[in-house]
Amino acid sequence: GQQSRRARKAGAHPSDPKAATEQTAQPDAIEPKPQGDASAAPTANSPTAPQPTVKQPEQQVPAKSVQQPVMAGSSIFDNIMLLSDSYKTSHWRQYPPNTTEVYSYFESRGGKFAECTFFGLQYIIKRYLVGQVVTQEKIDMAEKFVNAHMGLGEMEHFNRAGWEYILKEHGGTLPIKIKAVPEGTSVPVKNVLMTVVNTDPKCFWLTNYLETLLVQVWYPMTVCTQSREQKKIIIDYLEKTGCTTGFLDVMYKLNDFGCRGVSSVETAAIGGAAHLINFGGSDTMPALLCLAHYYKLDYSKMAGTSVPAAEHSTITSWTKDGEVEAYRNMLTQYPNGIVAVVSDSYD
Repeated sequence: GQQSRRARKAGAHPSDPKAATEQTAQPDAIEPKPQGDASAAPTANSPTAPQPTVKQPEQQVPAKSVQQPVMAGSSIFDNIMLLSDSYKTSHWRQYPPNTTEVYSYFESRGGKFAECTFFGLQYIIKRYLVGQVVTQEKIDMAEKFVNAHMGLGEMEHFNRAGWEYILKEHGGTLPIKIKAVPEGTSVPVKNVLMTVVNTDPKCFWLTNYLETLLVQVWYPMTVCTQSREQKKIIIDYLEKTGCTTGFLDVMYKLNDFGCRGVSSVETAAIGGAAHLINFGGSDTMPALLCLAHYYKLDYSKMAGTSVPAAEHSTITSWTKDGEVEAYRNMLTQYPNGIVAVVSDSYD
């Protein structure tokens, strides 16, 4: 994505480098106290042991170690302060004095296709940006991480004052406004797809801090765009070969079996959801979970459907001589509806 930035200057610089570099001292972990030498305790069989009973030394309960604060959120990746490029942690010091606003936009610069289909921003916003995403625990954790990671120890780069301002003044929610074209819209390339601007003049540095995360919308956009172009080709050849091009004639011509072929469950979810903008067949269940949770997909109007289908293990388990019985079993188990059977296990 390409960005355009404008800076408005008015009043004093909102950032205070001194305040941003203050650190909160963390308590040292308490070491457990020793419990004594167990070998020194007398036993009932010892010649010097008192009779008839032995009084064992009192056991000292070890003090519990002080645990580091648990980061709010369900994942170690749920800290918005760390979901950016490392060098962006230093940018709050780099804008001109008195900057109050940074306004950026995202576009598709062009490529193989004349249009791109916009999709996936709502997932990113709801998953990572909505609600209280800044907490004191996350600030403390991010400060340790960034100051250990950035530079050579010559100075502290984490913008603690900036993030604590967001926590105090905005309750940990992000003072950002995002505008975008409706998802699923196909737009000619070299047009604005979304804009981002800070709504608090003291948080001018936040706009482009979020760039790294927001531009990940490129992936579902790319899947959605390519899926649409493939759909065009399918329709074109259906028409050329005298076939009908009704809803059911087209929607199940390209099914998604990509869950195993991508880098992560999240990739499968957002990429599979993007494919379902154009087609109706999918075996990628994370995509449907994504649509249900972040796009309010109604299960009674399921956007992606599948059918009972064999794989080689369910056929070859009948052995080569039992292949016909394997097919017979499929038709017996599923007497109604559609069923798919692999037919090349041996030949």
